[in-house]
Amino acid sequence: LIDGTLNVESQVYEGVEPTWMEISCRGYEATFDRLLVWGDGVKEVRASVFADGAWTPLDAKVTTDGFKTELVFDGRRTANRFRLDFPADKKHPVDFELYEIEIPYAR
Repeated sequence: LIDGTLNVESQVYEGVEPTWMEISCRGYEATFDRLLVWGDGVKEVRASVFADGAWTPLDAKVTTDGFKTELVFDGRRTANRFRLDFPADKKHPVDFELYEIEIPYAR
């Protein structure tokens, strides 16, 4: 969903305010059971979907391997909007560089 080329400028954020990125699937609902987030400092990412007028956090098994963070959900999810949250506060500021977001096996 984001240009995965490493020699171009990436999305970068530094700060103590929580931040998020919303992704909207125009004209269809994506069905997925995992998300892959590639970047530096993205180990604390959380996902939620928009359903019934509110954002619902998704429980996920999170694994990291170098620059990849994988969120595996307990079953397939369907949504036309989902959101990635990057939590932060004064004790734990967030500092990340986002390279790529993948939805493998999306339908």
